[in-house]
Amino acid sequence: MLQRTLAAFFAALLVLGAAVGPPAAAFCASSYPWPGGHDAAGVTVPATTWYFAEGCTREGFDCWLCVMNPQDKAANLHISFLTPAGNEFKHTAPVPPASRYTLNVADVVGEGQDVSLVVESDLPVVAERPMYFNYHSPSSPAPYTLAEVEGLALTSPISYQETVGIMFHQASQYDIHNELARARVMVPQGGCMRDDNPRARFPGWTPGRWGDPYYWVQDSRGRGTFSTTAVDVGAKAGCAVLSPVDGVVDSVEAYALYGSYPDQRVAIIPDGHPGLRVIVVHVETNVSPGQRLAAGETVLGRVRALSRYFRSDIGTYYTGDEGDHAHVQINLLP
Repeated sequence: MLQRTLAAFFAALLVLGAAVGPPAAAFCASSYPWPGGHDAAGVTVPATTWYFAEGCTREGFDCWLCVMNPQDKAANLHISFLTPAGNEFKHTAPVPPASRYTLNVADVVGEGQDVSLVVESDLPVVAERPMYFNYHSPSSPAPYTLAEVEGLALTSPISYQETVGIMFHQASQYDIHNELARARVMVPQGGCMRDDNPRARFPGWTPGRWGDPYYWVQDSRGRGTFSTTAVDVGAKAGCAVLSPVDGVVDSVEAYALYGSYPDQRVAIIPDGHPGLRVIVVHVETNVSPGQRLAAGETVLGRVRALSRYFRSDIGTYYTGDEGDHAHVQINLLP
């Protein structure tokens, strides 16, 4: 019973993006694009004392305390909050049997604090201190460059804060009309966390190890194209999809992805490059041909929930989530 209860608790924490830590350790959850995503350590047994160091309630940080009581009796918590001024805050709380207690640390110590925690209980419990933070700054979402293509800067179709992961991969040789796509090579910007298809690199390009945003290059899809001719930007279904370039909508078409799944395709004529077409798919769109677009500002639509039908490669092999995403590539006209 205890093992089943703990397993359910850990599963709930992972859904929330939380990290679980044992006594004498603290872990922070961090969102993409920090390489590694989040730190997590498994807990095999509950304990009566837990220590969490280097917490923070400053601007841009959310610091929480979560305690699970797997016992069949109520557990009584005594929590000490240690700030630079000393042990000036204390808090007590009962946790009913087989229940979780959740506390926003800022509700006790206030905002703008550096704070460590000691959790003591009269019964063995499982405690964790998830901390969420904005890697850059608590500023508003801003466009960022994914790649450069023959002098054209490609802005991410997903805002920085809503990006789950970035995976470059081989584009298909043919488009939805079964005509040659002539997908152009993208030069990714940022740091490569893993290149799983080095044999298909564009000649002369070497991925950088560090930089923001971070990305992966997928293993070969056997399509005979270069490894960075398409990019999937992971995001939750329903997130806004932004125009990757300044330009004009050329066409909006419905089609069957892999011949089976309903999808939509937006083709854009980028300013200054009339011979190219920027293609965005996996989007429920609300734009029309002839509409003027601004890179990183104009909303093309929303990320389509393709996870209702299948789990795509970015989720299966890299992000570990449902795999919903926006796909972008740039094709050359005949």
